[in-house]
Amino acid sequence: LIVEEPDAPDVDHDVLAMIGDQMTGQTDSCAGRPALPVSVNGQPAPEKREAAPRSRIRLRLVNAASARIMTITLGSAQPYVIAIDGQPCRAFEPLRNSVPIAPGARFDVVFDMPEQADANVRVAMRGASGEPDVELVVFTARGSLQAARPPVAAPAENPLLPVEIKLQSARRLDLALEAIDTALDPGLACSNGKPLWRMAPPKPVKAGAPLLSVKRGSVVSLGFVNRSQVHQAMRVHGHVMRQLHLMDDGWEPYWRDSVIVPAGRTVRVAFVADNPGRWRIGSGIMAHAAGGMSGFFEVS
Repeated sequence: LIVEEPDAPDVDHDVLAMIGDQMTGQTDSCAGRPALPVSVNGQPAPEKREAAPRSRIRLRLVNAASARIMTITLGSAQPYVIAIDGQPCRAFEPLRNSVPIAPGARFDVVFDMPEQADANVRVAMRGASGEPDVELVVFTARGSLQAARPPVAAPAENPLLPVEIKLQSARRLDLALEAIDTALDPGLACSNGKPLWRMAPPKPVKAGAPLLSVKRGSVVSLGFVNRSQVHQAMRVHGHVMRQLHLMDDGWEPYWRDSVIVPAGRTVRVAFVADNPGRWRIGSGIMAHAAGGMSGFFEVS
């Protein structure tokens, strides 16, 4: 579902790239398993497109895979990130022209086509463990040279989100992300009916009880403590959050609803619980969520 902004950026082409796994009768791609072929918008990658030299492209990247954490790179163009997980942000240049995207995450990037006719801009997924990169979308410069464009400007930021988060009053909760049996395939959800993953709070909670209950408007700070040997993709539903810096109380300058937690590392996030109801916290990797890495919090 794409919701257009009232002040949408001035671009020549608005392109959706929904990146997933081709369904070939094999199991889903998970850590430790051979990767399935990649699809873009439901068709085998790469998707090929043409755009006029120096025209401006808005590329909406969506990770629709069930388990694959992707690093997407752009060659021969300078991309600017203008939105993450559906929330506009100040335009910035991603490090090494690459964006890491967890399952379910979304990144909007804007770039200008090269001036030279027949030049290509290749959008690719970086290969893992020495595997070659996989081309996702190839843009080829064809047609009349367009006029030079002004610097990239992002849409206005969401005025309903807070300017700051008062961390000193936050309800804090650390959640340990663990493999119950590290000898088993990390791509599996269960073995002989027993879950293989867990998301453990410091004190056990009863079955069917929330991990956390807060009043509407409360500030919540979560620590995702990855004690497993694989990267985890964690998601908070019904809210958007800021990822905190490790060394101080600052945060990254954009909102998101999912974060990648490297193996053996801790990632901390904060958000304002302003949406009443029961909301899931858990892995964005389907097998891990089905295997026990899931829970919920309650806002009243």
